[in-house]
Amino acid sequence: MSIEKDLQDGDAANRILSDEFFVSLVSGLKQDLLNRIALTDPSAAEVRESTYFEIRGIDSILMKLKALADNGLYARRQREKA
Repeated sequence: MSIEKDLQDGDAANRILSDEFFVSLVSGLKQDLLNRIALTDPSAAEVRESTYFEIRGIDSILMKLKALADNGLYARRQREKA
């Protein structure tokens, strides 16, 4: 990837990660999913497992956004060195 593309992606990721609506949405969604796990019947293992994978999916998206933000920071430092 080019430095400019990394900078653009990093800036976009930072905007998303710092957006109050997005942060509130993700936090609420994860809390709802955790509540679903806590409130399921003990025999409903499939529901808990699928809910767990939903949480992992959200975490994967957040990790990707954080990686893009970090790559943007690294690209900015590389451009400043040049």
